[in-house]
Amino acid sequence: MFVKDAMQRFVRACHAEDSLAEAAHLLWEHDRECAPVVDAKGRLAAIITARDIYKAAHTNGHGDVKVAQVMVCDIATARPDESLTSVQMTMRTRGVRRLPVVDGDGRLIGLISCEDLCRWIDDGGAILSLHDAASQLVATIAAIERARNRASDPGPLPPLLAPSASPSRPAPAGAPTDTNGTAAKMPAAATSSTRALPRG
Repeated sequence: MFVKDAMQRFVRACHAEDSLAEAAHLLWEHDRECAPVVDAKGRLAAIITARDIYKAAHTNGHGDVKVAQVMVCDIATARPDESLTSVQMTMRTRGVRRLPVVDGDGRLIGLISCEDLCRWIDDGGAILSLHDAASQLVATIAAIERARNRASDPGPLPPLLAPSASPSRPAPAGAPTDTNGTAAKMPAAATSSTRALPRG
């Protein structure tokens, strides 16, 4: 099966000259995690994600920041006649959950995501068995998460310190002691913390 069978065809996009506040409102209004950025002819230029907006807003605020200052231009894309297996391989390699779909002229015509693939499999669109198709998608999502974790890995963490042994305390006056003069451990009481409830 092909990308055109599972992709979203109605995609909200923004422009490089839009403000960051406009892009944030677009994502919020349509409950999206990213938006493609297109030029005046509808050709894909970049993509902007909610994470990009959060980072820029934290650093500069929304006011004077434009989408062009935040958008990511190095993006992978999909073609409508591309196989879904090929798309999943691209997602795994690039560590992304969604890909813009473009035509032969580079114009944005859709979006394909892991969520779209999940719905498509659940609707019975896969040629593979439900088990095999779902297993393949799970492997794709796992590979994406591993790639994203590697990209954000701050490096090896410092080793954990072993807890220091607590010093032996001398036994209080009159308490039983062991051969070293420290307090002897008392045997645990042979009681049960649970009790069977009577049957009603």
